[in-house]
Order: sequence, then structure tokens, then C-alpha cells
Amino acid sequence: MLVSKKKSCLQCFRMLADDTRMELIKMLQQKRWNVSELTKNLGVTQPTVSHHLKTLDAIGIVIKSKGGRETIYRFNDQYLCKGCEAYTTPLKA
Repeated sequence: MLVSKKKSCLQCFRMLADDTRMELIKMLQQKRWNVSELTKNLGVTQPTVSHHLKTLDAIGIVIKSKGGRETIYRFNDQYLCKGCEAYTTPLKA
């Protein structure tokens, strides 16, 4: 396996190894949420939620869209791990 593919695969698994990120993924699979709603339901701070969403968005696990003044997040049900090709079907939490 090429070094770049290993790094990409490790990044994907690191994303999934965090409890808060996994909770976010599970919630976002159910419906679309804004940061305030996620913060209230997870019981963590807004900066923590924003940090995790930014990380998940960077690799494509979540999709964000603007809804007026707020940003709405949803799970990307077409996400595939492109690193090691361990996931050949869309990711399910």
C-alpha cells in the first residue's frame, strides 16, 4: 500500500475512533442538524461540536449547507473511504 493511501486510511479510522464524532455521525444519519441543536443534544460545548464537524466535513463524512444565518449539517450517505479501499460501500455508523 502506498504511503499516501496509508495516511488517508489512518485519517479515516482516527475520525471514527472518537466517541463524540461517532455520536455526531449517528445523529446526522437520522436528520439534519445545526450546531446549536447538536450542542444541546450532545451536552458538549459549541466550540467542541464545531471542531468535530469541521474535521468530519474536511474528509467528506458530513455535508454542510447554509440555511439563512445558520449552517445545517447532514451525514453524507455516499461517503467512501478512499484511502485503503476498506469500505467499498457507503459508510454506516
